[in-house]
Amino acid sequence: MEKSQLEPISFETVDDPIVFFAQQYNLTPRETDLLRVVAKHGYTNEQIAESLHIQRKTVNIHMTKLLSKTGCASSRELLSKIITHLLPDNDDKDEDDQTGIQERALN
Repeated sequence: MEKSQLEPISFETVDDPIVFFAQQYNLTPRETDLLRVVAKHGYTNEQIAESLHIQRKTVNIHMTKLLSKTGCASSRELLSKIITHLLPDNDDKDEDDQTGIQERALN
């Protein structure tokens, strides 16, 4: 079965940009939890495990799947992809708008 692609929508219409990102890559709820922690804090797998109260081995399994689904080789690449994916392509947005969008994406 072929994966369905979501239609691109305006960032401003998305209530939770992390969930929007997760939906585009068909992430599970737990993978989305990890995604949110990585995006917000940039935590290591050990820190993610502590934050979510799960075993590090479990985090490793979820992170492996999350990285595979998003086509990323590392958490750092994933974070970069999240930020790039969530920022609008508009060059006419001023820097304050960009900062506000980035802060919303990481909260």
